[in-house]
Amino acid sequence: MKRRGLTGTNASYDISSINHPAHSHKLFANRQKIVVFLLPLLAVLAWMSPWDERVAEHTPPSLSWWQTTIVYQIYPRSFQDSDGDGVGDLRGITQRLDYIRSLNVRAIWLSPIFRSPMRDFGYDISNYTDIDPTFGTLEDFDNLISAAHDRGIKVILDFVPNHSSDLHPWFQLSRQGVAPYKDYYVWTRPGEPPNNWLSLFRGSAWMLDSVRGELYYHAFMVKQPDLNWRCAQLVEEMDNVLRFWLSRGVDGFRVDAIQNLFETEDLEPPLEILREDIDNWYSLRHDYTFDLPEIGGAVRRWRDVLNEYEARDGKDNWYSLRHDYTFDLPEIGGAVRRWRDVLNEYEARDGKARYLVVETLFDNDVSKRNQYYTFGADMPFNFDLLRVNRSCGGRCIRHYVDRELGHLSQGQWPNFVVGNHDNPRIASKMGKDFVNAVNMMLLTLPGTPTTYYGEELGMSDVRVPFDQGQDLQAKGQGEEYFRKYSRDPSRTPMQWNGGKHGGFTSGRLPWLPVSEKSLYENVEHQTSSELSPLKLYRKLAALRDQPCFQYGGFEYGIVHDKIFSYIRSVVGGQTYLVTINFGHETSRDNYTEGLNGQSHGEISITTENIHSGKYKPGDKVNLHQLELKPGEGLIVKIR
Repeated sequence: MKRRGLTGTNASYDISSINHPAHSHKLFANRQKIVVFLLPLLAVLAWMSPWDERVAEHTPPSLSWWQTTIVYQIYPRSFQDSDGDGVGDLRGITQRLDYIRSLNVRAIWLSPIFRSPMRDFGYDISNYTDIDPTFGTLEDFDNLISAAHDRGIKVILDFVPNHSSDLHPWFQLSRQGVAPYKDYYVWTRPGEPPNNWLSLFRGSAWMLDSVRGELYYHAFMVKQPDLNWRCAQLVEEMDNVLRFWLSRGVDGFRVDAIQNLFETEDLEPPLEILREDIDNWYSLRHDYTFDLPEIGGAVRRWRDVLNEYEARDGKDNWYSLRHDYTFDLPEIGGAVRRWRDVLNEYEARDGKARYLVVETLFDNDVSKRNQYYTFGADMPFNFDLLRVNRSCGGRCIRHYVDRELGHLSQGQWPNFVVGNHDNPRIASKMGKDFVNAVNMMLLTLPGTPTTYYGEELGMSDVRVPFDQGQDLQAKGQGEEYFRKYSRDPSRTPMQWNGGKHGGFTSGRLPWLPVSEKSLYENVEHQTSSELSPLKLYRKLAALRDQPCFQYGGFEYGIVHDKIFSYIRSVVGGQTYLVTINFGHETSRDNYTEGLNGQSHGEISITTENIHSGKYKPGDKVNLHQLELKPGEGLIVKIR
């Protein structure tokens, strides 16, 4: 059986072969005939996206579970505390599985739960094959897996292969020079740092170890020494880490910080100092701010962005160098292929797909991101929409969607992410009136959406005082840095009800403060309310099961500074228009041009947050003139 993930980049795209690349020549020939038949039809469609050209050939396709579900990210410390110690745990997650299933979610991704001193909240691992007591036990984990699978929910774990904690037994033995562990980490000669390599968390990437008398490399915190992926024994150890969790029923992995996995074998060369900003997204984002009416607000945002770069200009900052020897090295491909082989071992045993997604950052070059498809990952996370804020209108949104859909080759499945544990929440960067609009877009675009816990409620970032802060990396840079860059605000506890601590814990204090808005921004209140972000999210999640949203074609409709709209359809089936106003003013538009003469439709779903809006589900509407207010979105059934 040909294994998934090792696909080419030049062949024509066919969604039906994504999860089953080893099709017969006869079936391929039949698909070619279908393509020839459909070409005249496709040629007359307006605003065609490259995605649509590749998906309408053969329906319904055979899709894997990770292509049909919403992935729901859980930050375990903040989801549900079951024992009153103020910190979320595995038993708490198990208690809330019915809620997760009510969102039509069939896969959860857990941020790190492994044994750790928690200097970086689990991304500094001291035992890769045990659960940290903060979260429970291996028995608790097994119970979670069983309960989730009983409900049809897959479980995805974080895999952190770049570095461990300095308290890991491997590192303790490595610093003592014990074989084979002496080569498990990246060591160089004693003395001064051999070059100017920097940590992403500021300062030199080299630290002198008092026991071994040599310097070790750390791309992140000093207490997170980098593992040496040129050491064969270490590579086998990490393969066995994957096998350990797969044998316990884990369905897939999200790989952390993959681009930092290798350093050049020669650890001496200095990195080039950059003379100019190379973050292309910086300039692209502001292409769409010069013509907005709120000039004052735009200028204030520009000042904030410039201040951000002023803070980066120090000589000890990672962004001031070009990381030719420590970032995105070609050897990473071999590591990913090896992990794919391990997952395929288990897939061959029971026929169940195992999921592999990788975290890629600083991906201004989309081809760099997409190379991970060919390495063997099911997908690289697409973080483009994390950049969206209120200065980003319809054309800006299209730019980011195009970066994903416009660059996919055969066998490459799209995905979109709008929030995570390292970035501001939707409500904080877009405003409350746009929470429903963003969720409408996320759940109706092609591919796999990832939702960060609480975004279905419209949870906001919480201002965490410096003395209550838990983000040690940010606190270590001082109070001003913490105020601007701490990750605590988006990691606060899930808001279950309007009671004490939002129902998160029965203890005296939660590990981070609960939002004051939890009195009404909570699951219980929004479930009983007539209109709420949660109720809308559930409607959108249910609609997403329709064939046209699962695997249908995609065409752009009206797109300008305010409106971002698109059409989802399947041949011989339903067609829907999705239109959202991401601008600052009401927009009136004629949508008939891209709908082959269709002039009327029926409202299926509205964003519901515009209480004075004129549209209600079930309304018949004339597509010659739809009027949308800022933050308002409609899903219109055309046929």
